[in-house]
Amino acid sequence: MRGKFFIILSFIILFFISFPSLGRSEKIALQKCFISPFSTNVKHLSLPVGFFAIIIDDLNNVARINVVSLDEIFNTIKRSNKRVTSYGLYLMDIIEIAEKLKANAILIPKFYEKRGWVDIQVKLFDLSTKKVSMIQEIQGSLSQISSLGFKFILTIGTMLNHPISPSIKNNIIKSFPLNLQTMELFSKGVNFYTSGDYIEASAMFYKVTKREPQFLLGVKFFQKAVRLAENRYRNNDKKIGELYQKIGKQEKAIEKFRSV
Repeated sequence: MRGKFFIILSFIILFFISFPSLGRSEKIALQKCFISPFSTNVKHLSLPVGFFAIIIDDLNNVARINVVSLDEIFNTIKRSNKRVTSYGLYLMDIIEIAEKLKANAILIPKFYEKRGWVDIQVKLFDLSTKKVSMIQEIQGSLSQISSLGFKFILTIGTMLNHPISPSIKNNIIKSFPLNLQTMELFSKGVNFYTSGDYIEASAMFYKVTKREPQFLLGVKFFQKAVRLAENRYRNNDKKIGELYQKIGKQEKAIEKFRSV
């Protein structure tokens, strides 16, 4: 049961990137998202790239799924008759660029453990050319990489040929939601977020952070959704008041409603 929980969690959060055409500044911004002090191999990123989820049931067998909605991901999981292991690397800073989306490539991260350090290889495939357009390796301890804003999404299923030590696994699991109700709230928040309803997304993520403040990914999504809602409705006091009311800022909400 716990394994299925983490499988669902990992698929919700696998954000993959797409760009019809990017300017020089956007390409630089994207590459900065991938580069860390632990980088050992960075190649030029060729575009366009895509918006896909991944199911990995074997390190050499990757099923590509064009993400239309979260329901599609859940239905795919339900249809699967075999145990599924997925590996994901979540990069919060990529969201700003990723919101331009329409897609055709896939991000495939793989985890390796070397003497207490984590070595992650991220490959970006251009599905139109079937070629690898970028390879990035990130090395460091789990705490070092996490401090850079990288969030690991890991399912507890078959670890295949590259098992992760219990200590690293436990560190990854610590910040995940502890119950299904929190998971459902987070799922709803992601749905609202991806549909562009940042006020309702903020409300859902606010509930998540109140329930499980240690769930760092929920905190990041909450902060991002609030910021987007404030930017969108900065000239609409009624909407901003509604936002503040839903995220527990009652005094600010009253102030905004009075100005309407």
